[in-house]
Amino acid sequence: MIEEEAWVASVENGRVWIEKQRKSACSGCQQTCASSVTAGLFAAKTVRIPVFTGQPLQVGDKVVVGIRESALVLASARIYLLPLLALIAGALMGKIAGATDPFVALAGLAGLVLYLLVFRTFSHTDSVDLRPVILRKIN
Repeated sequence: MIEEEAWVASVENGRVWIEKQRKSACSGCQQTCASSVTAGLFAAKTVRIPVFTGQPLQVGDKVVVGIRESALVLASARIYLLPLLALIAGALMGKIAGATDPFVALAGLAGLVLYLLVFRTFSHTDSVDLRPVILRKIN
C-alpha cells in the first residue's frame, strides 16, 4: 500500500474531500534551476480528491490515505506503456505491409489513436481499485 498524508477539506454524507499539497519531483534541493522554476510555474498547489469512508472525520483532521501498489502499476501501464506499444505496433504493421516511411508514421499514429479510442470507451474511472482509502486518522 502506498501511503500519503493529507487533510480533510470538507465532509458530506459518508464522503470526505481530502487535500494534499502537491510536491514537485525536484523539490529535494534548494537550487533554483530551470527544472524547479518550471515545476513551480505549472504545478497546482493542492490536489483535492473525494474519498468514501465510514470513519467519523471533521474538517481539518490529518489522515493517512493509501492506494494499492498493483493498482498504481496497472494504471501507469495503461497510461504510458500501452499507448507506446500501440504506436510501435501500428508502425510495424505499416512497415510489414511495405509502406513508405511517411505512411509507416501515419500507421503508427493510427495505432495510437485506435488505442486511445478503445481506452476512452472501456476505461472505468470509477474503478474501486484506483480509489484511495483512508487508512487512519493522525490527530
